[in-house]
Amino acid sequence: MGLLVFVHVMAAIVGIGSVYCPLLLVRSDQALADLRVSLVLMRTLNRFPVVVGSVALFSGVLLVIFGDYGSIGQVWLLGSLFLYIVIYIIVVGLIRPKVRRLLFWVSHDDNKEVVRLPPAQQQWLDRLAYWYYVVACLATLLFFFMIVKP
Repeated sequence: MGLLVFVHVMAAIVGIGSVYCPLLLVRSDQALADLRVSLVLMRTLNRFPVVVGSVALFSGVLLVIFGDYGSIGQVWLLGSLFLYIVIYIIVVGLIRPKVRRLLFWVSHDDNKEVVRLPPAQQQWLDRLAYWYYVVACLATLLFFFMIVKP
């Protein structure tokens, strides 16, 4: 059981914790060359909540089934599960496509000489930053549920 707890905690830290890093990467005052690098890093970081976060989810379910954490109907368990699902939906459904679209635009040959983002693409970046902040807040609440469980 100790190994399962270790796997769960490490997967949660790596999987959900990775949503905080892009907050440093979505600065609107950076040069376009820096933004290209940031977007590639964001695309890579977006895999962690999906892959490693799924390990955290699966190991958490196993802990509830085989551990002495009580019934699945507890508020902190249901709240944690709900928050993880919401984070997953936002990362996969909203953030990933926005990163992909912005990365395509900044990587296009016609835009290699552009120094600053045009207003439309700046709006994409601002929306991306907004969703990263939402996910970071939800992840903080998720960690709170995991730490302050009854």
